[in-house]
Amino acid sequence: MTQARRGRPRRSPEQVDAMRERIIATARGLFAAEGFQSVSMRKVAAEAGCSPMALYGYFRNKNELLRHIWEQFFDPLFAAVDEAAAKATGPQERLRAMCQAYLAYWLEHPDQYRLVYLNDDRVEDGEVFYAHQPDTARRHAVFSEAIAECQAASEIAPGDKTAKGEALLCMMIGVAHNLITVSEHRWSPGTQLLDVMLDGLFAQRG
Repeated sequence: MTQARRGRPRRSPEQVDAMRERIIATARGLFAAEGFQSVSMRKVAAEAGCSPMALYGYFRNKNELLRHIWEQFFDPLFAAVDEAAAKATGPQERLRAMCQAYLAYWLEHPDQYRLVYLNDDRVEDGEVFYAHQPDTARRHAVFSEAIAECQAASEIAPGDKTAKGEALLCMMIGVAHNLITVSEHRWSPGTQLLDVMLDGLFAQRG
């Protein structure tokens, strides 16, 4: 009888999940410390303790890896937004609370903000931009829906809720961007800046 050829033992699902999380954590630290563009997949593999070939078995390219890291940020971000909305009692209070939760998250996690908004999303064959993924669009649409509720209550002027929601996101990200990337300037508190913008939105009542 010929002896059965022995190869590397098959990893258990738990080991696979553990390695996947180790890769994500390693890449997250490297991207934050050295910059996304400066870090190669080979370096991620070396730091995570696996071969480059094994790494590509988990993530087919560096951008896919970056998107998985983004998901680790957006999950708690929108959980905080949903929690803030659930505690509010009226349309205007709800929208204000959601916006404050959204801004507070980025200000509390500036390194996460940089990884998301200071790195371009790229696609290869068969991929879809992160912003175009259904879950991403659905999550961010909560602001447009909250604006529609305010419009129904005559607290915000009629108009395209999607455009108003996108404008609101641009304003919030703009506040976060300046407070995080130009931190040496003596800005007014982020909550105050946000209130000024929201006051202007609510001043145009239906």
